[in-house]
Amino acid sequence: MKRAVLIGINTYTYFNALEGCVNDARSMDELLRTQFGFESTRLLLNTDATRENILGAFDQLVADSQIDDVAVIYYAGHGSQIRDREGDEPSGFDSTLIPIDSSRDAAHPEQMREITDDEIFLFLQKLGNKTKAITVIVDACHSGTITRDGDEWAGLGRVRGVPADTSVIATPSPIPPELWPMLRGDAPTGASPAGWTPVRDHYVMISGSRDTELSGELIANNADGTKSHHGVLTYWLSQALSSAKSGATYRSVHEAVAPNVSTFRQGKQHPQIEGRIDRELFGMKEIPPMRYLRVAGVAADGNSITLAAGAAVGFTVGTVVAVYAAGTVNTEGQTPLALADVTAVRALESTATVRADGRTDKIMLSDRAVVQSVGLTDPRRTVQVVLNKKSGVAADEVARLSRALAASTILRVVEAPELDTLTVCVWPGSAAQNAARWAVTGADTTPAVPLKSIDDVTGVVRNLEILARQGLALALANGDGNSTLGRALPTVELLYRYGQEPFRVATPGSSGLPEFEESAQIGVRIKNNHTAPVYISLLDFGLSGKVTPMYPPKGAAEPLAAGASIDLLVRDGEQWEFWLPEVYPYIADGALPVRDDGIETIKLFATSSPASFEFLEEAEGVRAGDALSSIELFFRERVGVVPVPATREGRPVAATAPVLEDWTTVVIPFELRRKGTNRLPAMALSTAATLNSMQGSSPEARLPQAPPPQSSPSLASSN
Repeated sequence: MKRAVLIGINTYTYFNALEGCVNDARSMDELLRTQFGFESTRLLLNTDATRENILGAFDQLVADSQIDDVAVIYYAGHGSQIRDREGDEPSGFDSTLIPIDSSRDAAHPEQMREITDDEIFLFLQKLGNKTKAITVIVDACHSGTITRDGDEWAGLGRVRGVPADTSVIATPSPIPPELWPMLRGDAPTGASPAGWTPVRDHYVMISGSRDTELSGELIANNADGTKSHHGVLTYWLSQALSSAKSGATYRSVHEAVAPNVSTFRQGKQHPQIEGRIDRELFGMKEIPPMRYLRVAGVAADGNSITLAAGAAVGFTVGTVVAVYAAGTVNTEGQTPLALADVTAVRALESTATVRADGRTDKIMLSDRAVVQSVGLTDPRRTVQVVLNKKSGVAADEVARLSRALAASTILRVVEAPELDTLTVCVWPGSAAQNAARWAVTGADTTPAVPLKSIDDVTGVVRNLEILARQGLALALANGDGNSTLGRALPTVELLYRYGQEPFRVATPGSSGLPEFEESAQIGVRIKNNHTAPVYISLLDFGLSGKVTPMYPPKGAAEPLAAGASIDLLVRDGEQWEFWLPEVYPYIADGALPVRDDGIETIKLFATSSPASFEFLEEAEGVRAGDALSSIELFFRERVGVVPVPATREGRPVAATAPVLEDWTTVVIPFELRRKGTNRLPAMALSTAATLNSMQGSSPEARLPQAPPPQSSPSLASSN
């Protein structure tokens, strides 16, 4: 059975009134009943939405729900924050929903009736014992810095939030003290991007904005000539749900909603989604996402698009993609909107030119690009030697370096820098050290490896090859469009813990990646979505350039059965703890600042037959007499451990493996920051040159506009 509790509050007694919440609750109620077959819905509107009635409706939902029923909780109204009383919030504040009968009158502390995230967490825990098909939708603010109806939003409708209450709460916590240790130890710690406690893996939460943003209302022009108020999130969410096709997932709906909301609010509101986002809407069925790349930008003239994939996942110039509408879950029998050719590849993004016969006027943000063929690429890492007249390096030392570089099988010297080119230069000496040294830098000119003395040419080349081998291994990707493993990509989640606490599922932080402090122990949860067993290998790509096999243990390759799931690196003796290098990045003479964060990457290889990556730690390469499968030989050749045969040397190599075995990869980046430091912007994989090349016209201007407010004739703008 499908059940829902829907709450909408406009006419607050003690806070400023809102205008669209009741409309939203009613429209969502009708949508759930008429389109999704909900048999039992309970509406709490305005004066009915007291604290007692809301919590009573939650309790009744738990009591009525049977095993595997579908449950939805929807809230439209004010949200805020109050002082944490249970000691489980690192920020010191609980996020709250504000019932109609709650106030903040210091003379009447008994009227503080806000419902905290801890109370909702405990309710969802009880409901989760009955069913895992739970959806929570909150169209409200939860920010500590929000204001009432700021002038900047005049004419756009009201803001659904009130300022945080920073005073000490006089009334006791509604949660019994004996449950506080459970909140601190069992509930996920930290805050999600929306400001709520991170969700468990059995429900989906959709919220109107990040915790530092405002969730607003709009005034819609209706087909009958009337106007009505709605939450910006709910307005677009209702449209996406109304047009959702069979098999649609929360992921596909969010991809349709998010760009419309952020564009309408001029980049000041970004809806959040967390939890089991690949579940069928209001159901239990998991639908693995189609393997695709998200369209992250559309040029104003429609002639080119930006794809959310770059060199970090093995993307290359010459790759051809087919673009399908957002929400597409199966391309079989469907005609793409356009074909596009990748013309430029950066670290995390790529630019593709749309072919002339494509429907360029139809491509929008969050459409899905599917790889048709992978471009050819020379696997060697490019190196540029830059010496100025004052470098003071003797000609014979330069000649030694040139000969050593020319002898490398995985380095290629270039005159002008190309994508991801490494530069060898001379780092000037200091008064203390009194000697110049070789430095290896990326495009941001920061030393990527420890400095080497001028006579240590062998050490310079060895470090260059370490970085090159890491880049080659990270870029390995199967471009075979017929790969069955590629179409049934494994589902991967990061797990983490500190000390001896339980492992938890990681969620994206404010950087868009999972964020961990040093000492975090990180595991990986994997589900095999293929119809046959697969062999799983995990490699760590460290900040120092090292590639380290993490799983399987040496000599222990076991297949993961079809449809099976497994948690790796979580058992005693298998855990992996992550730390930043003591000095990072490598600096000289204190001339550069020490970074307190960086991006670490775990890469998963799924293969149809056993494959070992231990060779990445073997300095001597392949020993005589080694018996290797063809897929292992392929991997070794691509990362320069087995030299490319002379007949093929210097030729571009196809990215598709010429082997019988099937394979695929998943790249899992996360941000690691030094213990005890505030989060800084991540040291991104992209360089300054990359950032410069990303500048251009706004892709968001291509989006369809929401019905504009009365006072605003046009609201399309750049984020």
